[in-house]
Amino acid sequence: MPLFPTSQTGVTDFPTTASPTVITYAPSIAPSGGDQTEFPTTSSPTTAGQTESPTTLDQTGSPTILGTISSAPSVIGELATDAPTLSIGTESPTIPDQTEMPTTDPPTVPGSPLYFAGAAEAVGDDQDVDIVTPTLVEDATVIDVSAGSRYSIVVLEDGTAQSAGYIEAEAGYTGHLGVPGTSVVEGVNAFQDIAVVYNEVDDEVTNAPPFTMAFAGAESETSTGSIHSLLIDKDGNAWLFGSNAKGQLCLGDFDDRLIPQKIPLDQPVISAAIGNEHTILLLEDGTIYGCGSNEAGQLGLGDGVVAVDAPRQIEDVTDVVQVSAGHGSSYIKSTGGLYVTGSNLYGQLCIDTGGASVLTPALLDDVNVEIVASIEGIKSSAYILFNDGSVGACGRNNYGQLGDGSNEDRVRTVIAPLPDEVGIEVLGVGPSSDSIFFVNQNGDTYATGLNDNGQLGVGDADDRNSLTLVLLEIDDRPVKVSASDSHTMFR
Repeated sequence: MPLFPTSQTGVTDFPTTASPTVITYAPSIAPSGGDQTEFPTTSSPTTAGQTESPTTLDQTGSPTILGTISSAPSVIGELATDAPTLSIGTESPTIPDQTEMPTTDPPTVPGSPLYFAGAAEAVGDDQDVDIVTPTLVEDATVIDVSAGSRYSIVVLEDGTAQSAGYIEAEAGYTGHLGVPGTSVVEGVNAFQDIAVVYNEVDDEVTNAPPFTMAFAGAESETSTGSIHSLLIDKDGNAWLFGSNAKGQLCLGDFDDRLIPQKIPLDQPVISAAIGNEHTILLLEDGTIYGCGSNEAGQLGLGDGVVAVDAPRQIEDVTDVVQVSAGHGSSYIKSTGGLYVTGSNLYGQLCIDTGGASVLTPALLDDVNVEIVASIEGIKSSAYILFNDGSVGACGRNNYGQLGDGSNEDRVRTVIAPLPDEVGIEVLGVGPSSDSIFFVNQNGDTYATGLNDNGQLGVGDADDRNSLTLVLLEIDDRPVKVSASDSHTMFR
């Protein structure tokens, strides 16, 4: 794997003026003004060495239609005749001493239709062909979706969380689906409710609360099945489950959890990001806490801290408004600037360190945060979305995931030209993904990068290195796109 030299040629600066074609913005990324600065190639961080249901064609040309989710929270209906069944189980896991929780009001977040592309196993469908064009799951109404390594988590309109996916070996299952080992099988697992959680205070298993957000993780490259997941409930409690080999569940130990367990915190969690073996929690007061692996500096805790098993504040950054994560990197937007930390082997932190990791949060001091909508990471690449709709990119580009028309890794580049010169409003990412999605101001969705399972949704399984229109037939623009190494979910 080549490391970056101390200087990089062929790096494109960001444009200095806003695109006149961008007129409106999503409320969450309303422009805040300011002149856009250059995106140079060097920095000096602390471093250390190192509406109709579309018919799709599968890759054999056979029509495929995915099933439906009924208004009841626990069922995805049957597929078209002679097609395999995609279903969500109706039974809760059998766990002794289960008690009811007090009745709570369900979330009021409006739901959206659910579409899917890529490896069918990741949504619990055992058909052998990949879905290369986004397919509507009929009557599905979800408020959040998250695509992880060969699995998916969805949150339904009533706050019920469900999971589905592929388990390589039952013995290697560590709980990332949020259901007990007795409720999973080796191979494809259909959607089922994440029905119960563990209440440590009362030392009992109880019914799951209504959830609002889901975060599916990335499998370890060295340990099959080593994945963790996170859910946030309507009261801002964070519940983690799955592999805990590096303490990434933030529960004060290194024991795996098969069902969700709440992290004890003094204030609500408003967002989070999870990578391969680390977790970042954004609290209501703008502080961030991390747990899990810090081997590459992904928690920003400095040299000598290999892992932490309980939430530890990342003290160098305050007033945080957004976090994201790649496999072993973390990205932070605060009111004071953009910060990056962790692995930089491919330049994915958008600074040139010669491939060395960054051990404490490094400020991208040449990028004016006032004109930045968000900073997002995928597996080994990152993207900065500006309020004018332009997008900067950096990191690994072996599959064309930087979208600049090449397959060369970059410390910094700009995705240009944008299709029809229309600015981007939403980025679709995931910590295991080598693909990236872009929803523009017109509501059209584009993708680039790895496409071996048809996860780009462009009608085939060929990789792309420039933005290509996703064949998504949808009345309204996608609210969220969540990407993994093998599949993509759109809502």
